[in-house]
Amino acid sequence: MKYEVTNDFSYDFENVKRIVLGNGKPYYVYKDDIPYVSVEVAMLEGGEHFTDSYILGDYLLIGNYYEGVFAVNLIDFELKEIKVDGYFGYFVPGTECVYILGCENIISIGKDGNIIWISDDLAVDGIVLRRIEGNTLNVSCEIDPPGGWIDKKINLLTGKTVYTDINLYESLRKIEDQLEGGEYFQGAVAYYMTVDKLKFVISDIEAIKKYFAGLHVINNDEEISLIPVEDRINDITKLCNEWHFPQDITDEMLDIVSHSERYYQMFDDYYYVAKGNISDIFRLIQNGDELVMLELYICD
Repeated sequence: MKYEVTNDFSYDFENVKRIVLGNGKPYYVYKDDIPYVSVEVAMLEGGEHFTDSYILGDYLLIGNYYEGVFAVNLIDFELKEIKVDGYFGYFVPGTECVYILGCENIISIGKDGNIIWISDDLAVDGIVLRRIEGNTLNVSCEIDPPGGWIDKKINLLTGKTVYTDINLYESLRKIEDQLEGGEYFQGAVAYYMTVDKLKFVISDIEAIKKYFAGLHVINNDEEISLIPVEDRINDITKLCNEWHFPQDITDEMLDIVSHSERYYQMFDDYYYVAKGNISDIFRLIQNGDELVMLELYICD
């Protein structure tokens, strides 16, 4: 059987099954060129460009702005609702699936109408397809609106971000060199940044404890925890602003952090360190096999 969907009204649909999920935006489905069912959703103010439909197997998918995606089974007419964070953008056809590009992330839907995977948060206000290369989805993500777009690569099989384009330590070390000699001073107090390349894996908590004990940050018997930073973009932007980094360096930091695989907070911010700093902020950053400690500290 062959399904087709259109927005073009036809009187032939007056006597077929009608599913009403809202008012103002109807979609008409033909089955083997014969009027089969109409599905109506709400016409949402401001959402004229954020609504679309797609036939996937025996499912009619309708994306409708902040309502997310409706998945209507075209055999028994059962309804599934797929939540999209922020708002629905558009559909990108895949092989035996479709990708939903939303405000913040990407969702892969299979022919059974179920979710295959959901990507990590990639953006704050929209994702745009650039191209598909093999098993990689190349997209641009707006992380600092208006206009703050960065490119990312997504593995189509897993939904995981592909982190292969940056040398984490060298990129951060370059920024440290750029800042040297131009640190911000507030009276006698200076704001510094340093990076350290760690020679162990992120799962080795004992090695991390030993590292911080060696810096006299903690005692040998103290416990530590890795705290994932949910909004890493706002976090690193806030830190860069507090340390009075120039805008070009802030932009570089945003690019590095947004493309890194993991980003953790270490201890409470403005942690007092026995080695003499007034306060310290630690961020543990991982990209592939690289593990780097970013330290922002204040001293007099």
